[in-house]
Amino acid sequence: MTKLDNTLTMLPYNSPPTVLSLKRWGVLCLSVLLSVAILMGANLVIKLPLIDKFAIVIFTVLPICTLIWLTPDSAKSLFRKINRHAIAQMFGYGLLVFAISILSSYLMLQVLDTVPNQTVNKLAELATIDKALFFLFSIPQLFGEEVITIIPLIAIFYFLNQHVKWPRSTSLFSAWVISSVWFALIHLPTYQWHLVQVLFGVGFARVMLTFIYLRTKNLWVSAGAHIINDWLMFSLSILLTAK
Repeated sequence: MTKLDNTLTMLPYNSPPTVLSLKRWGVLCLSVLLSVAILMGANLVIKLPLIDKFAIVIFTVLPICTLIWLTPDSAKSLFRKINRHAIAQMFGYGLLVFAISILSSYLMLQVLDTVPNQTVNKLAELATIDKALFFLFSIPQLFGEEVITIIPLIAIFYFLNQHVKWPRSTSLFSAWVISSVWFALIHLPTYQWHLVQVLFGVGFARVMLTFIYLRTKNLWVSAGAHIINDWLMFSLSILLTAK
């Protein structure tokens, strides 16, 4: 196994003194499922003003609070310090993901009949204050998307490596794929249930974002890169659709 492989597979909560039991991983993953259900319910079923904003807060806070409750002494293991190097990584990786996403989107348009993200497409029509609010509330939502992806990633890795007894590299690859597919599937309503588009478009972007976390072991960095990438996408959409 290469040095890079060893670096990638050194995940938190998988070695003493911060190992979580299978039961605690189950509780943590249930909190992830519940947070996603709350956000999707607010957006797809309730559809009331301000409820969606409240749901975004719950979506992000619930898994983190559950993690703190289960691991009060090591809840910060997902988050390393934010310093100048970490901020540089956010921008560097964010720009890289944006560039690759633009290229992959272009290639996908050549072979698939895709559907647009209607919410993003309508940004140009919003008043300036509403645009600002959209960008503002995207921060906790995109941060929450990192949380609800990285927690299952580590949980699946733990289960496959510690209980199924798969090698660390195989466990990581499997967890990487499964968590990326999970992330893609929760975007199905956003893209009118276009399964192929979310798997290859959103799923591919997720693979890159997860690599950022695995490389840095800092959820602040992957979340920052995620926000920068999506903000650039939002801004590009506004420029392209503005009348």
